Amino acid sequence: MKKIIIIALGAMMLLNTSCKKYLDINDDPYLPQIAPPNTYLPNILYSVAEGEMFDGRFIGCYIQYWNRTAANYNYDRHGSRIGQGSTTDITQAFRNHYWVAGSGINEMIGQAKKSGFGGYEGIGNVLKSFSWQVVADQYGEMTFNQAWDNTRTTFTYDPQKEIYAGIQALADNAITQLDAGGTIDPKLASWDLMYNGDLAKWKKFAYAVKARLELHKSNKASFNADKVIEYVDKSFSSNADNAAVKFDGTDGNTSSFFGSNRGNYGSYKPGMAIINLMNGNYFTSVVDPRLSLMFNAHSDGKYRGLAPGVGDTATLKAPTMYGKYLFLNNASFPVISYPELQFIKAEAAFKKPNKTLAYSAFLEGIKAHMSFVGVSTANANAYLASSAVPQSANALTLKDILSQKYIALFMNNETWSDLRRNDYNPTLYPTYIVPASIKPENNGKFVQRVVYRQFSEFDWNIAAVVQQGADQPDYHTRKNWAFTDQE
Repeated sequence: MKKIIIIALGAMMLLNTSCKKYLDINDDPYLPQIAPPNTYLPNILYSVAEGEMFDGRFIGCYIQYWNRTAANYNYDRHGSRIGQGSTTDITQAFRNHYWVAGSGINEMIGQAKKSGFGGYEGIGNVLKSFSWQVVADQYGEMTFNQAWDNTRTTFTYDPQKEIYAGIQALADNAITQLDAGGTIDPKLASWDLMYNGDLAKWKKFAYAVKARLELHKSNKASFNADKVIEYVDKSFSSNADNAAVKFDGTDGNTSSFFGSNRGNYGSYKPGMAIINLMNGNYFTSVVDPRLSLMFNAHSDGKYRGLAPGVGDTATLKAPTMYGKYLFLNNASFPVISYPELQFIKAEAAFKKPNKTLAYSAFLEGIKAHMSFVGVSTANANAYLASSAVPQSANALTLKDILSQKYIALFMNNETWSDLRRNDYNPTLYPTYIVPASIKPENNGKFVQRVVYRQFSEFDWNIAAVVQQGADQPDYHTRKNWAFTDQE
């Protein structure tokens, strides 16, 4: 990532003869005092992905994509950061949203307007709408209307319903701004590390955000399946459109958070839930061809995963996740992908109901993810023809759609939204394991949200925290508005 450091130098001179003070302010023509808009973009892109990847260490335990090698781990047992005694766990997305990404986007847009360049405002609002979606679904109520108001020292939390409306408005504004185009900065393409300045692809990203948001409201009477399908059809048309953040991987500073150079996943092993969907245990004797491309086998050739809260053992010997799939130092991280959108479309069509359309999108989602992983055409076709995949539209179930989406979104926190939206239903998630010892403060309930940051909220905005009830030990088990049937 390129960094620009702006240093302002001032010299105060005291004249001995007159006792007058002079302030000598010099502008260095070789050191710009204001950063041009293109220079903000790489760090914004990274910070948007970084928040999700950082928090994924813990949310991935809720999802059971991975579990901790030590027994009785707090997050394996659906605990909160308060139960862990941590001030920082699952707070990176919150921090990045308001400070790094959000403030950077505001500055980028402001500088672009001064420079007369179009495109940046649309790009910025796409990223802001996506970042809002991520944090609002993790935390529920957030400071939306007062966000980035530098005249304030305390902030009020707005209902998630209002935030969702605001996110849709941001995405709609982004689409309008991207259509307007205007004078495009010639430096945009080389600094846009996601789409190389292709505004048409940024517009597709905006529709992807809108599709995801609409699907989240699937439990409400006002849920509109046609809108979901419309937004998906206006979004990504292949894996080439994936919204992915790229990494060079040459050292720790340029490597993915998931890579071995960063060393963030040494204490985590694959979850039994994801492994059992792919190793033939659930789909009897059908081994998913993605298994060997996404996970490491033990020296005995077996693929193993951990149950939540149990930990690794000398007899289990689950392998590390490093070195495969997105756990590579230089692997790009897709924050929203074409396969996800096809499964979104499949679910919306299934609930419409239009099972023919649902089945077509379902198969396309599997094929697209197989291609993304690197499965050969022959192996992909053999899997699609197997008993792991329904062979007709009439045989398709919601469980089929969600199970394949669970595989395709491996490592993405969006799966937690699906689990909560569907009440962790064991009928829909047949390999998901109810922890043997859910944290006692949960009162038998599954985790539903994340507790706010310690430093910015509990230390400096405590009145709003208490009003929200976020200081209560079971706050993390309260459902978000988006995933309920409340209008």
